[in-house]
Amino acid sequence: MKFLLKHIENTIKNSFWLQCLKHNLGTIVMSSFAATFICILSYPGVLYSDSYTRISLANAIPKIMSDNFSNVNLSFRLTPTPSLFILLSKEITGSIVLYTFIQSFLHFFISIIFADKLNAHKHILWNRLFVFLCPVICGYSVYYEASVGCISSILVMILLLWKWNDLNTVFDRFISIIFLVFSAFVCFGYRTNSLTIIPVIFLIVFLKERKLLYRCILVSTVCIGFFTAILWPKLLHIDTVASYIAGPAWEIVSTIQLMDSHTKSIYSAYLDDIFGDGITKQAIEKNLFNTQDSSINAILWDTLDIYKMSSKGVPALIFKKYINLFFEQPKYFLKMKFEFISHSLGIGKKLNFWEWDYNRWDRMDEFRFNDSVQRKAFVDFVQKFVDYVSIFKTPWFLYAFCFVLIALYRCKYVGRHSSLNLYEYSYLFSVFYYLAFILNTQSFEFRYFYPSWLLLFLIIVTISREMLNKKFVFHIRICECLKRR
Repeated sequence: MKFLLKHIENTIKNSFWLQCLKHNLGTIVMSSFAATFICILSYPGVLYSDSYTRISLANAIPKIMSDNFSNVNLSFRLTPTPSLFILLSKEITGSIVLYTFIQSFLHFFISIIFADKLNAHKHILWNRLFVFLCPVICGYSVYYEASVGCISSILVMILLLWKWNDLNTVFDRFISIIFLVFSAFVCFGYRTNSLTIIPVIFLIVFLKERKLLYRCILVSTVCIGFFTAILWPKLLHIDTVASYIAGPAWEIVSTIQLMDSHTKSIYSAYLDDIFGDGITKQAIEKNLFNTQDSSINAILWDTLDIYKMSSKGVPALIFKKYINLFFEQPKYFLKMKFEFISHSLGIGKKLNFWEWDYNRWDRMDEFRFNDSVQRKAFVDFVQKFVDYVSIFKTPWFLYAFCFVLIALYRCKYVGRHSSLNLYEYSYLFSVFYYLAFILNTQSFEFRYFYPSWLLLFLIIVTISREMLNKKFVFHIRICECLKRR
């Protein structure tokens, strides 16, 4: 028995995770201070319309559970997983602020750990300066938006998959599996659109891990997290409506809007069999899709009812009409699709920095918010910073610039024939994540791009510093060689 206890003690003492914790104590302290300061400043965080909806669900869950789920069938148009953690915060502290603090702390901490891993812990001060002093990261750390939790969990998944081969004990791998299940649960539970990163997950698993058993374990672990996120609402009889179909419905209306008068008259009742007589014409008259302020919101609620389009059998019907429209009117369809993709990438029109409010709908008093000059200055500063550094709202440029840096790094410093590095895997995650919104969106907003933006930002910050350092070292070596001669 003593031998067993001693073995367990040594295993824990020599654990990779314990060593990792000790090594990053300074980062934990700094992230805690930063999160505490911003939480106090923005108390209880920055909320918008969807935040209120998720908080309402968090308040409803105890009632659902106390009724033993009988006679309950709640329709919910958003991803419900954030509401679980908001509920946990309210149960522990009686407030949502614990959720804000934990989200902010983890966002800072994970971003720094990821940046350190990108440049192999060579430029620790540089990484911390850019993460802690970036207004966008500071602002979004306390923002009640699903993208924040989603990107934090994506960063964790990338690190866990990348470090798997460095783990030598069953204990370390077991802890990694637990973290991987949880991060996959948060990732897919916060943003269902993030399903598009699954091909990159498979790629990193199959290229990094040679053993079939470990490949199966890692893929199964991610799948467990995904299915848990999908299934738990069904246990509580929460019907997560198929809101993804709103994107194709908007594209149908926009395609018809582009048509000449004769063709438009043919399709003027194209969606009436689903939404009612005259609805297609109303939607065409109200729709905005090719302006800077384009969004589905102009037609979503009073014209194309989200709950009606998400009801049983309707999503399949809308999607069938969507495909038929492509084959029947490819010229107008492709013209519309080009406009959507261009705006999503910031070509011609930049992304909008919407849903970032000081006091949305004058409801923040419900949460005893810090109604102060300092909080107003903080919220306004983040807004003005993003508007000033408008390049952040042009995804195509950030993708192109980041691609050039990675290509230069590979050709000049790594070698063309070497295996994929962490910069390249991270770039692929960024591309595949945002691909979901390029293909199917309901608005052209920065908050949808934020997870990809953060990955690109961390890559650019770390790889540029690494390249500058290598160039500096190269020049020093040349000088030394010249001196010897």
